[in-house]
Amino acid sequence: MGVELEEIALFGFFKLNNRTILIQENDLVNIQTLTNDLSPIPIDSQKLQRLGFLRHPNGIYFRQQGSVEFLLRPLKNGQWEFCIDESKRIRILSYIHQLQRLWFALFDDHLFIPPQEKAAKEKKKSGQSGSRQKKAGIRR
Repeated sequence: MGVELEEIALFGFFKLNNRTILIQENDLVNIQTLTNDLSPIPIDSQKLQRLGFLRHPNGIYFRQQGSVEFLLRPLKNGQWEFCIDESKRIRILSYIHQLQRLWFALFDDHLFIPPQEKAAKEKKKSGQSGSRQKKAGIRR
């Protein structure tokens, strides 16, 4: 399933050969070729939490931006209703890149994995090899 060229934006998340990728500047050079191989990523609760949304006990996901609260309500067929402050529906969404583009249009800011989560993942990866090195050092 290809993605329309108009839907692709810098720092958007997509699937490429079953891997999640973040569109970078160097990808834009070959974007015409990539469009057929990219697939949209459906919105789900895990991805929303990784993007900084919190889950309310009633199943609605929310994120505060200044004094405004943004809500994502799950609907049928994998769709999500994006609202402002409990009442003003903005749009129905299905994919992560749609949410990212809407967020950017509203705030002129990219919506992606918060840096602290990224750093924790990288630390965990490097910590595994680092702990092996430490253990080896202890044996000496």
